[in-house]
Amino acid sequence: MNWMPGRTEEERRQGAALSLLLNRVVLGLLDDARHAGGFGDDESALRARAAELAQRFVDPASIAGDISVWLKLLKGGRIEVRVGEDEGAHANAEVREDGYVLGGGIGRRGRVRTRKPADMEPWEREELQRRKLADEARRGKPKFDGRDYQRTVVAPPQPEAKQRILAVELYGDGLIVDFTYDTEMPTAEEIEETYITPRPPMRVEDDLGTDYYEGERASFGGGPASQAYFTFAPAVPPAARVLRITTDSGTVELDLQL
Repeated sequence: MNWMPGRTEEERRQGAALSLLLNRVVLGLLDDARHAGGFGDDESALRARAAELAQRFVDPASIAGDISVWLKLLKGGRIEVRVGEDEGAHANAEVREDGYVLGGGIGRRGRVRTRKPADMEPWEREELQRRKLADEARRGKPKFDGRDYQRTVVAPPQPEAKQRILAVELYGDGLIVDFTYDTEMPTAEEIEETYITPRPPMRVEDDLGTDYYEGERASFGGGPASQAYFTFAPAVPPAARVLRITTDSGTVELDLQL
């Protein structure tokens, strides 16, 4: 996990220090999980252990402020961890107990200015409408929780694509599409206000005509290279032979029979 946020030298230095501290905390938790057979189900104990690791590994010369640690135990053998300065930036990551990083980044506390739709750019209003339609599409349908991991299918190379599909993780209740794309870091003004991050368009299909819908979990944005993932449901049928992922860069076909 390595993020270099911001545009100033001080922001880059601070981001690097927090990223390093988060790496060390997560590696300590993963080492515990390896010996214990998983993260377990005691969230308070995990949070206390994360705080202990943060205090052990923090470098006062690089991070001068007080450090806070936040941890949430998620379904499917996952945790979300955030380490940061009480009055400044923070680094966060979602990690699976086998060590796979599902997403993360750097954030900064600031003033929250809620924007009215009338004050938004046209693309922001379109994004709000898209999210509304996605919510309606999954309403009343089973949620994706990442239960019963089955296997990972690696995508073929896409050397010229701006948005590159890396792999698809198949679960008993849906799938995760891992991808990456280049993006610009938000400005200081954007960080200080509530603003919408545009979600790169993505559609999932298979050769059986399964009706896939967006899951609630997703990670995207950040930069300068976004390590992103989207979730979809329902599960890919065992009889499906091909999975097609379509983005603005085109369609990528994954052979499910390999």
